[in-house]
Amino acid sequence: MIGSILSDKYEIEKKIGEGGFGFVYLGTDTNLKRPVAVKILKEDGVGEAFKARFLRESESMAKLNHPNIVTVFDYGEHKQRPYLVMEYVNGPSLRDLAVKSVLSLQQVLVFAQQICGAMAYAHSYHIVHRDLTLKNIMVNQEENEPDQIKILDFGLAKLLDTDVQTTGQGLMGTPYYMAPE
Repeated sequence: MIGSILSDKYEIEKKIGEGGFGFVYLGTDTNLKRPVAVKILKEDGVGEAFKARFLRESESMAKLNHPNIVTVFDYGEHKQRPYLVMEYVNGPSLRDLAVKSVLSLQQVLVFAQQICGAMAYAHSYHIVHRDLTLKNIMVNQEENEPDQIKILDFGLAKLLDTDVQTTGQGLMGTPYYMAPE
C-alpha cells in the first residue's frame, strides 16, 4: 500500500495505525498539499457487510462538522477496498498520552469538556458512537496551540433514525468500555 496513489490525488506514505477491520495510513493530498489520514479496509474485511458498515461510518462522520471530531474529506475504493480520507491528527491517542504522562486535573477537565461537547453534537444528529474508548480519542498537538481532542472511528456508530443494525447477532464494541446493559 505504501507508495500507492488513490483517486489520482492521495499518496500513501506510511502506516500509522491498525484496527480490527482496517489500516490507517499517513498520506498526502497532492492537490491541496496537506497531510491526510487514509483508513482502508483490510483485504479479508471486504465482504459486503463490512463495506456497508464502512460506508455508514463514512456517512456518519461526513455529517459531522465539529472542532473535536475528525473531519472527513473523501470516500472511495482502491482495488475493491473502500477507503476513507480524513484530517490528519498530529498527536497521540488519549490512551497513549495517559500511559506516558500524568495528566493534570485541568487537562482532564478540558479534555472531558471537549469530549462531551463533541458527543452532544453527534447526538444532536442522532448519531451514537458506541465505541468511545481512549484509543478512539486523539490529542492534536500543534506547535504554539493548546492540545485539542479529536474523536474518530465511528465504525460502530448507530444512526438513531434508521433501522440499520451493525451486526445481525452478538455484541460489538470494546468490552471494558461498553455499557453493562
